[in-house]
Amino acid sequence: ADTPEAQRVLDRLRTAAFEATPSGGGAGGAGGAPGVGATPIDGVFKKLLDQTQFQKMVFPGLSDEQRAQAPRSFQQLLETPIYAAALEHAVPAAVKKAESVLTNVKARGAKEGEAMDATTERMLWPQIMNEALAREIVDLVRKLHRAQHAAMASNPANLASTDTEEAEWDQLSPELLEGLVGKAKA
Repeated sequence: ADTPEAQRVLDRLRTAAFEATPSGGGAGGAGGAPGVGATPIDGVFKKLLDQTQFQKMVFPGLSDEQRAQAPRSFQQLLETPIYAAALEHAVPAAVKKAESVLTNVKARGAKEGEAMDATTERMLWPQIMNEALAREIVDLVRKLHRAQHAAMASNPANLASTDTEEAEWDQLSPELLEGLVGKAKA
């Protein structure tokens, strides 16, 4: 079951997405909100919901130690304050992308002489919105991590210093020093 915090964030994401549907509100699935009752298509959204694939997709390249500290599921991501706050800002970009996808699909159909009716659009919107939101979430998490890493890398406290206790020569083994001196002479 969802925790109250995860459910609260998810409800706010759904509400924000619902209020910005291409038809001005109401193109969502069951209950009116995008994603509610929609069957996930094979794509990023489905992987977000799959705990076995979640970390690989959202946090690629993490070490086992880092992976142990990262959210293990979409629900845990929603429960993590740094991500939850940022996720709410992902909705407008996801809505814009979903609208673009729907417009392009309708235009391609029109070129082939097929028109999309309002019922089909309402049926497709939750899936398109879910996929756009999932992609936006993955991009947002990666941007947050890049910003965190950049901040850590530029923090003077994280830079090496020749004046610190850790910078003493006695920490280097004789073999290492000999290897360094030997390579310098060569």
